[in-house]
Amino acid sequence: MLGYWGAPEETADRFTGEWFLTGDHVSLSEDGAVTYLGRTDDMINAGGIRVSPIEIESVLNAHPDITESAAAEVAVKADTTVIAAFYVAPAELDGEALRDYTAERLAAYKVPRIYVRLEVLPKNANGKLARKSLRESYEHSHSRAGGELAGSPGKVL
Repeated sequence: MLGYWGAPEETADRFTGEWFLTGDHVSLSEDGAVTYLGRTDDMINAGGIRVSPIEIESVLNAHPDITESAAAEVAVKADTTVIAAFYVAPAELDGEALRDYTAERLAAYKVPRIYVRLEVLPKNANGKLARKSLRESYEHSHSRAGGELAGSPGKVL
């Protein structure tokens, strides 16, 4: 039986008719090949177009100075979100150069507007990237008391 071990209510919530909806987002090509795009709750909305963070991360991870990366949608002011790239590298990298690098390899609407260097990316207990934690941490560090976003979120490219 499909479901979550020891969580019958959560399992019931995931069924739609006979379909068990896992939250994984995939595409199916005409020849039947399935391509994993990421978790539905991790998908980024770029101007109404759904973008997989995995595509952005694969470009960033190919950069010679980046050892690990994550992409997430972050709020920069009320009702405005942008794509942010979080990366691990030995030193801070030039944001304009990173933007140029990603712009050469991604469609314009997929290019991150914010680049943030971190010592380590947050992971969950299973060792998976915790994008929600990145998003919340970024937004919290750039907000005023009461949850209102404060001033500039850093340099938005």
